Amino acid sequence: MSSSGAIRGGRGRGGGAGWGDGGGGRGGRGGGSGGGGGGGGGGRGRGAYYKALYGGGGGGGNPKRARTEADDSPTFSSGSRTPTGTWKERPSTDLRDFLASREGASYPAYKDLLGQSWNFPSFSSSSPSTSPTWKLRADSVQSDPYAPPSKFRIWVPHSVSSIPREMWERRSPSKFRMIALADFFLRALVQSFSKASSHWEAYIRSGGGGGGGGGGGWGSNWSSGKGGQLEIDAPGQQVLDRSALRFDAEGIEARFRIGLPARGRSVLGKQAYHLLATIIPTAVQDALQYALEKEKMLWDYVAALEDSYALTSHLNNQNLVAFVANGSILPRASGASDQPMSTEGAVEFVSPSSLETEVRLPHGGVVKGMGLRKGSLTVLIGGGFHGKSTLLEALSYGSYVHVPGDGRELVRTSDSTVLIQSEDGRCVNNVDISPFIKNLPSGKSTSAFSTTNASGSTSCSASLVEAVELGSELILIDEDTTAANWLQREQAMSQLVPNEPISPFVDHVRELLVADGRVEGRSVVIVCGSSTYFLQHADHVLLLDGYRIKDVTQEAHKLFPRSKEVSAQPFPITSRSIDLSSFPRSDGRNKGTFEVPRSTRVLRIRDDRRTPPEEEPAQTQTQPQDEDLSLQLSRCVPQLVHPSQARAIAAILNQLPLRAAEWTTSGSSSGSVSLKVLVDRVDAILEGDGGVENLQFPRGGAVEGDLARPRKVDLGAVINRLRVVQMK
Repeated sequence: MSSSGAIRGGRGRGGGAGWGDGGGGRGGRGGGSGGGGGGGGGGRGRGAYYKALYGGGGGGGNPKRARTEADDSPTFSSGSRTPTGTWKERPSTDLRDFLASREGASYPAYKDLLGQSWNFPSFSSSSPSTSPTWKLRADSVQSDPYAPPSKFRIWVPHSVSSIPREMWERRSPSKFRMIALADFFLRALVQSFSKASSHWEAYIRSGGGGGGGGGGGWGSNWSSGKGGQLEIDAPGQQVLDRSALRFDAEGIEARFRIGLPARGRSVLGKQAYHLLATIIPTAVQDALQYALEKEKMLWDYVAALEDSYALTSHLNNQNLVAFVANGSILPRASGASDQPMSTEGAVEFVSPSSLETEVRLPHGGVVKGMGLRKGSLTVLIGGGFHGKSTLLEALSYGSYVHVPGDGRELVRTSDSTVLIQSEDGRCVNNVDISPFIKNLPSGKSTSAFSTTNASGSTSCSASLVEAVELGSELILIDEDTTAANWLQREQAMSQLVPNEPISPFVDHVRELLVADGRVEGRSVVIVCGSSTYFLQHADHVLLLDGYRIKDVTQEAHKLFPRSKEVSAQPFPITSRSIDLSSFPRSDGRNKGTFEVPRSTRVLRIRDDRRTPPEEEPAQTQTQPQDEDLSLQLSRCVPQLVHPSQARAIAAILNQLPLRAAEWTTSGSSSGSVSLKVLVDRVDAILEGDGGVENLQFPRGGAVEGDLARPRKVDLGAVINRLRVVQMK
């Protein structure tokens, strides 16, 4: 990974000493700007403020360097993950005078931090002038204290952190080793930032060291002070390829946000120096400095993650689609928490002997557990609250590696696992749902069906066909969250209502298991709490009783004899093309953006195009409101486990129109490409050496620090639900 070269280079003088308890000499300047110690509040009208804000006045703000959030939309990289750019290398000791000279200036003066790379001395060096350095730089600076915090990054070479090479070269290193190491240090940095925030609050309560705009510290007037917050993309229970922290053979690069301190709208240079030169370095050293006492903890962590990751290859080698290790803790602490239930109240998973298999892990040795083979139908039955949906949920997240202690570390499923649920109101875009729905009263064909307001059964039909189109190998269904009339139909009802357009899923489930003419293709796991329709088709019937699992396949088939049909005709796979030119884009004419507000999983879509299809009557030529275009991803793509994945999908969607020429189907001039080919190509980019780093700013600089790699089936699921694109 070469992007860290953007903030590497030269060795500067060490330093970083505090401003000094008596260093308030620069504070009077702030009082002059604000009038009597307010720091930028008095004596200025709105015109003067906006002139300073956007005109570069008041302390050297540089408007040419100002970037909007729209400018920061990532793009696909074809080379190194971050351009080097031009950055002035400066020792951290210069930071004191740099910020002191801007004390009390209007807030845009902070933009002078752009283009500067501040070199801090090695964590344990006794000779700062000759020691290796680590670097801090600003990628973007907020124009106002009320705007989103400024984006910073650090680069810490291994010569500073003292992490030995054997940590990433030991025992068959792999690309995943770097992801695992990055995850370990990211979690350490999150904890250190939490401590740093407490230290900052204590500093403020103590008066902030005095000075700061001509009127004492913030301790006596906290309400007038802004900034100081530290934000970094905190991971959840899953280990993802993230942009928040990157680990490679040369060092560690981390990205985060800092709210630069202000009183009113004036710079608090002294407090900013304490934040950047004391609080941040202390947190960085605490998290990233290697020590012998950390070695076992670090290696145990990496080994556990690699064991989990290795299960994927074992699934393929043993013709399995899912594996659940004995001893796994599947229940969660609550319905609103992804944390494991306490071991005191949790029942460990134990495989029924009929399905027990074993795998040999690279670090953990032989592990036994339940294996579900490819091409099988498994029905989970049992009473309410006995663990059926809990097991299904664990399988739905089995595509991800989980952190040690989660309880699901050795639960693995195919990377293309898809959970099918009812989604009343979703849009459907030219999907062939005829295997399930046909002969509509309106006479409308369902072989290329579209609607902006699907019913429960229609949404289930479309979601399943789309999952098959995207190559899903494991389909998960829970009758509680699926349309009942789509799953099965009673014979008596068929007699009373002979003209039913819906052909239930149970009539096609065996067809679904056939892929490429082999009865070992896709697999289905379905939860049935009351229905018996699937029992006669099942390869395995598993009873959950108090979270303990028992194979009752033989008993079930005595009551419901096994059906003889195994269709030689596989479930039809349709392939649709997507018109990349139909994506909204920001090009001066067709304005459009995809964005995910921070801490949410809502994909907001802006589409300002006003040219309607020619066949629409003039009176219907209206554009849906933004809220009608938005997607609640936690509902429609429930297997996204972190908001950062949603943000990465938004970044991908924003760039797809720019790649239309490259990804157009050969020989076509329409700018169309197969949806399956499209998601495969995007996934190949993310699978490259840079990983999620291959999402990169179009104008240079660093990628966002809050992106995480999504699964390709989830990217496809989002595209399938967009109301602003055209499929055929």
